[in-house]
Amino acid sequence: MSETFHFHDESALLDRLSNGLKKHNQEIVFLIGSPLCYPIAADQPGVPDVEGVIDLIRREFGNDPAFD
Repeated sequence: MSETFHFHDESALLDRLSNGLKKHNQEIVFLIGSPLCYPIAADQPGVPDVEGVIDLIRREFGNDPAFD
């Protein structure tokens, strides 16, 4: 079976993110991952893959047992 994927544009993304903020009376964090802003080459700016993000989090909070 073949599926056709429909990708939305930038305005649809901004609309969905802003609607999420309007609907909830609490702090919200949007983590935009690597498919959207993965570096195009080594040593270039961008968001690392999932494993890289987990490594960043561990390095930041790994020494604090409160964040286990």
